[in-house]
Amino acid sequence: MQTQPDAVAVSMPPAHLERHRPRHPAVWIHAGGMWRSGWISVLVHHNDRWLLWAQHDWVETDPWVRWEWYVSDPATVRRRDGTAPPGE
Repeated sequence: MQTQPDAVAVSMPPAHLERHRPRHPAVWIHAGGMWRSGWISVLVHHNDRWLLWAQHDWVETDPWVRWEWYVSDPATVRRRDGTAPPGE
């Protein structure tokens, strides 16, 4: 059985890059071995790929959300249209 990879976290891109608003900010992000409900704040294009600054829940016992820069990849970051994670 193949395991779903986690979204690739990256360091903050250069500040001079143009920021773009997402068309569909509500997403599912695969992080920490599971799909997590998230929200994209901004997108930037850097080194021939799109990067997204997003927040997502982490663990039920932690009231804080996690903020990370991620590589935009449809295998690990997906549009959220409902309450059920992908594949459920």
